Parts: sequence; C-alpha cells; structure tokens
Amino acid sequence: MHDLSFFRSNLDSIAQRLATRGYQLDVEQFRTLDTERRTALTDAEKLKAQKNAKSAEVGKLRQQGQDTEAIQQEVRLISDRIVVLDEKAKAFDETFRDLMAGVPNIPHESVPIGKSADDKKKPLDGRCDVVVSGVTPAARFWTLTLYDQKGRLVANSLQRYGFTSQEIIRGADGAFEIRVASRSRAGNWLPTGGIERYALMLRLYDTPVGVATRTQRDAPMPSIAIVGCP
Repeated sequence: MHDLSFFRSNLDSIAQRLATRGYQLDVEQFRTLDTERRTALTDAEKLKAQKNAKSAEVGKLRQQGQDTEAIQQEVRLISDRIVVLDEKAKAFDETFRDLMAGVPNIPHESVPIGKSADDKKKPLDGRCDVVVSGVTPAARFWTLTLYDQKGRLVANSLQRYGFTSQEIIRGADGAFEIRVASRSRAGNWLPTGGIERYALMLRLYDTPVGVATRTQRDAPMPSIAIVGCP
C-alpha cells in the first residue's frame, strides 16, 4: 500500500522508478485530480471564513435588535456551497486513492536502471555504433553492463562485459564517453558481439538517489545515441 502523502509529493520521481520496471505512470491524471481536490478544499475554506464572518455579524445585529433574516439566508446558502465543495474534494480524493491502489510497488533505488533503446526510443542494435555519454548520479560506485535479450553476458574476445566507475576513462570535466559497437573503437569500447538486440544496465551503489529525487539535475543520467549503422 502506497503512502498517500508521499505519493502526492513525489509523482515525477515515482514515475521514474516505475519506468525501470516498464510501468508507465499517468502522472498528469494524478496531478489533475490532486489539483482539483486542492482547489475545492481552498474554495471551501474561503467560504467557511465568509460564513464565520456572516455569523458574527448576525450576532451583533441581534444584540442591536435588528432583523437578521437576510444575512441568515446568506449563511445557509454559503453552508450549502461548502457541503458541495467538500463532497467534490472527497470524490477527487477517492478517485486518486482508487487509481493509486492499482499502481505496482515502487522499485527500491538499488534496482538497476535498464535501457534497451536510445534516447529517441530506437532499439539498441549490436551491429550499430552507439555512444553512451555524460555523467551518472552521485554514487560511491557504479557499473554499466551489456546483456542480451535473455539477460546473459555477451561473449567477446576481450572478455569485456561492461565498465565500472573506477576503470572508465573520463574527460577533464568528469564526463565520459563509451562506444558500444561490434568492432574495436578508441577509448572506452564495449563490444556487442554483433548481436541484433541488447540492453544496457546501470547499477548505482551507495547513492543518495531514490524515489524522492525529482529532476534530471538531481539525478543526471548519461545520454544514449545511435550514431551509425551498417
């Protein structure tokens, strides 16, 4: 069962973690429901303040012996509007909870981040040249590993199946570039063995990055681009 307050406050980061399991969270649907609920509650609170002010005015007028029927009618109308808004807020809340109940458990941050397509959603092809570049989120240690579609390491003459944060060659700014290709490339070359489809798996160890991380600035991920195919 998800924590309602945490879920509302961390929609974007929850969607990112669920995406590592292939689940697409409809963030906008949840955000719209929550916005409508908040609007109804805010409007209800404003009306409650008006009702309190009108009720206090009724008391003063009665002390002065004046007729209060007109103001009392206003108070009754305001009360009716408050009931409607409270019911609307409750309905939005119940719909939010019902949708949330259908969302699978959020993967822990230790769950690896896998990619089988580049940033343009084009499948990774072992016969093409792919460049993985940039930086990773803060972590004591990380690994990037290449697997075939059955989750197995891909045999190659170098017996190189991935890179670690300790062995990767970086630029002066700390960024790196990995060439994923079937043929030898200069620098950080990760062989594909020429297989048709593969996936890259990034694992972060001892990292502050988790489901509460909100933006790409907080958790920068390297880009993946197909730069050439035979």
